[in-house]
Amino acid sequence: MLIKGLSVKIKDRLILNEAGLEFIKGLNVILGPNGSGKTTLLRCIIGMIKPSEGRIEIEEKEKSYSPAEFFSAEMNIMDVLLAGGSKKDYMRYLKLLGIDNFINRNFSTLSTGEKRLVLIAKALAEGDLVLIDEPTSGLDLKNQINVRNILLSLKDKTIITCTHDISIATIADRVALLKEGRIIAQGEPVNVLTEELLSDLYGVKIKRIWVDDRNFVFV
Repeated sequence: MLIKGLSVKIKDRLILNEAGLEFIKGLNVILGPNGSGKTTLLRCIIGMIKPSEGRIEIEEKEKSYSPAEFFSAEMNIMDVLLAGGSKKDYMRYLKLLGIDNFINRNFSTLSTGEKRLVLIAKALAEGDLVLIDEPTSGLDLKNQINVRNILLSLKDKTIITCTHDISIATIADRVALLKEGRIIAQGEPVNVLTEELLSDLYGVKIKRIWVDDRNFVFV
């Protein structure tokens, strides 16, 4: 999937400014501070927002989207899963996420984290191109780790996620840094997640510490 020269202006404010991106099969992570245009980018890809300029080239046949914010519907879980789409193998992803026992519950009775897991399962089941905004927001540590591992394992899908969780970016197949609507770097995590680039991205001093010869963390 390829994005070329993508610009979005909303109420005279330039949200995306000639953004260019290439996404590959596997886990693609977009990092950026609040207001950098991450959610707008996802909404352009899914077709919710029409860009002012540029083009999006998509090879995948089926797109799906799990938003960062969602409505707490008074619906059975299965009805939520089936809403707006055709029947897919939802149980596979509910089981992977450890929530297959939710199937007969009402969506509104779930916690915020549990609702997020249901919507992630829905997106994973429905799309070849899967867009997930803030996948680990509101999740406990166990579910954060599980979601990260599942997203990384699905190499047959193109998964694009926007997040503030740098730990996901360190294990991704490809990372992009978005600042003030522009892509300032993209590529493999080890090359993009440098102290200099992340410090510039977030406006704070960030230090990278190697755990071993392949893994690193930030402080």
